Amino acid sequence: MSKSFFVTTPIFYPNARLHLGHAYTMIMTDIIARYKKSQGYQVYFQTGSDEHGEKIEKKALSLGLIPQELVDKNVSLFQRLWKELNISEHIFYRTSSPQHKEKVQKIFTRLLERGDIYLGKYKGSYCITCEDYITEGKITKEKTCPFFHSELREIEEPAYFLRVSKYHSWLIKYYTQNPDFLLPTNAKKELFENFLKNDIPDLCITRQDLKWGISVPSESEMVIYVWFEALLNYLNSPVGEYFFFPEAPSDGKVREFACVAVANQKNQYLLVYNKKRDRWVFPGGKLEKGETPETAAKRETWEETNLTITDLEKIGEETFYVNNIWWKGYFYQTQKYSGTIEIKDQEKEAIGEIKFLTIPEIQQIINQKPDRGVEYVLEKLTGTKKEKKSWEIVQVIGKEITRFHAIYWPIILKLLGARLPNKILVHGWLVDPEGEKSSKSKGNVIDPLELLKKYPPDLIRAYSVAKINFLQDGICSEELLRNFYQSFLVNNLSNLVSRVNKMIYLYNDGIIPEFEKNEKLENYHHECELTIEEFQKKMNQYELTNAFFHIQNLLDYSNKLITDFAPWELAKKGEITLLHSTLNYLSNGIKIIAFLLNCIMPETSEKILATFNIDSEKLNWDNCLDFNFLNGIKIKKLERHLYEAIK
Repeated sequence: MSKSFFVTTPIFYPNARLHLGHAYTMIMTDIIARYKKSQGYQVYFQTGSDEHGEKIEKKALSLGLIPQELVDKNVSLFQRLWKELNISEHIFYRTSSPQHKEKVQKIFTRLLERGDIYLGKYKGSYCITCEDYITEGKITKEKTCPFFHSELREIEEPAYFLRVSKYHSWLIKYYTQNPDFLLPTNAKKELFENFLKNDIPDLCITRQDLKWGISVPSESEMVIYVWFEALLNYLNSPVGEYFFFPEAPSDGKVREFACVAVANQKNQYLLVYNKKRDRWVFPGGKLEKGETPETAAKRETWEETNLTITDLEKIGEETFYVNNIWWKGYFYQTQKYSGTIEIKDQEKEAIGEIKFLTIPEIQQIINQKPDRGVEYVLEKLTGTKKEKKSWEIVQVIGKEITRFHAIYWPIILKLLGARLPNKILVHGWLVDPEGEKSSKSKGNVIDPLELLKKYPPDLIRAYSVAKINFLQDGICSEELLRNFYQSFLVNNLSNLVSRVNKMIYLYNDGIIPEFEKNEKLENYHHECELTIEEFQKKMNQYELTNAFFHIQNLLDYSNKLITDFAPWELAKKGEITLLHSTLNYLSNGIKIIAFLLNCIMPETSEKILATFNIDSEKLNWDNCLDFNFLNGIKIKKLERHLYEAIK
């Protein structure tokens, strides 16, 4: 059974350059994504930008730009930062996209028609800084925002509300039945004390005095409140639809379509590139009135590819959620067709390309851009099946947006008949040495792009997990980064790799000795085994900092082993067997350290493995403890340390 994993970050606000707090969120989420991938999961990692709202409208005006120009400029800096931080492959979702606007308006209309959204009147205070309505009980004595101490604006206007109040008891019950849904536990405690102890008021979800946003359908003078439409980013991406809607509701309206897996004599299958959906799909389309699925499959295939199907074999039917619509698909396969492949003139706006592909090629395509229909056909053709109930969704957020994700987001999902995520992980704030939260509004932020001009990305990645306890607040400054660079990267990790590399050349001509079990070294072997076991245990529990602690322990143990066994003394005494065993054990310890560091410090991990001539593609959880793995390998001689002291 294939395992699938969907992990998201919040979407970041592009009114200015990102600061180190945003980089921290991405790094920790990337570590989770990389680890899950190493565990055999098909991983989908989504981030993006929240591009509407008053702050952006005002900032653009002050710069003489239109809002779209401002967000385009800053989004390019976001993507540059992710690349420089070595963030792994991910989906970048933008809320200014036409697709997002269309889907948000459809959801708004659907909930309005059902009575879950209603027209009322809003009167109260609004904070521009956090784009939030502030209730009377939360306003400070100074009449400012309780979160940012910024000035509030009084608003009185007609507005639409999301009817969340009636789901208060349901939400309490859900948290009771799912105690690990929101982590850490103190986040849930604060949520209950501050917001769920009493009834929750309905959520105002529109603004009337704002232009830069998604307009309410049929009411262009109103825009949909940024937080409501921003939360829908998780749901509205193709991957979001794929994970949040694994099964159709029993009372849902369903449209029908049919498609065909057309195979040639080489066992390749015909796919068409759908421009609108930006997806490779099997030929097919909607059933017309009175049409049978088989007739529709033949007609659509001819219209899209110019091929005439002479016979069809049905392989199954399934229901999917795509573009806010439930579809029932009828799926066929055939090798019996005639004609020449051609994109007809009337189809050229919709279809970009048509070609035959092998099953591995198709699998690679849907790994990048999943399509439920294509995946279903592949399951039938290959005899494999993804168990939908095993799909895991984890969402990583900062604690300042807990209320939106822990109250309104679950209710929105319930209203739409979607499943809820398995976990919401709430990380703490990055604070400066004086304990002040880093934020753009306070002007005490660190620009990660500037840091990356001086320091390697793996330093920032390692510091984030080692020195800022995940799900808690943590201190960060450039001085602390420099200290960690010297203590961990130079004095510990780099020093260990250099010492072992040098001794292998000095005492065995650069060749890792054969593994021979040695009782004197069994404690070290046990420590290696324990490190692998505990690292996985902590990572599976999302205790990332504690997982790193076990890598640090093995590093310390390895350096101590060199001190205790003193290979140079063993060489003088002629104790060659123990000397060779010590070098083999140390080499395997370094191999394990590098393997475990791969999700945290990918560049450093690859450098270490390359130095020991280890193919990282062949190293996995099943063989990383095998001490015979390195037998007889000729390592590369290090001419310089992996990391040098900063002068």
